[in-house]
Amino acid sequence: MQWRTKRNIENSILKYITENINSDWSGINIGLSFNYKENNLPFVAIRLDSATHKKLELGSTILNSKDLVIIDLYCKGDGQRLDLVEYLLDILREGFPYYAWSPNPADKENPIITVDGWVYVSIAGDIKIDLGENVNICDKFRHRITIELERNKK
Repeated sequence: MQWRTKRNIENSILKYITENINSDWSGINIGLSFNYKENNLPFVAIRLDSATHKKLELGSTILNSKDLVIIDLYCKGDGQRLDLVEYLLDILREGFPYYAWSPNPADKENPIITVDGWVYVSIAGDIKIDLGENVNICDKFRHRITIELERNKK
């Protein structure tokens, strides 16, 4: 069974950000939010937060869905935080490919990945998380980017 849309969106943005950061930076850890560990700085934590679903037109049963994704940055310093935020905003503003994942019967560890559309990005929020001076190092240089995603289907 092919993965469902929300799981594909979360994994598509993870794949896109990981490929870009790995080609342009070194030493940046990237993963879904539940994989974040304090001793793993710097870390880019991605999570699908919520969604809105509106009818495409009056009387229609077709929904126009938009997903809210939160990207939390845990950095080693303020300069790194600022550079990483600007970099992520630059690579995300044009959108990214939507991939559909499905199980690979021949190799369960490596699913089949197919390009299946494009995801458009709107920046909904870009804010420094300031928890004060006397905080754990992992909370000292934090930032949150909130984006709204809309998928176009092939």
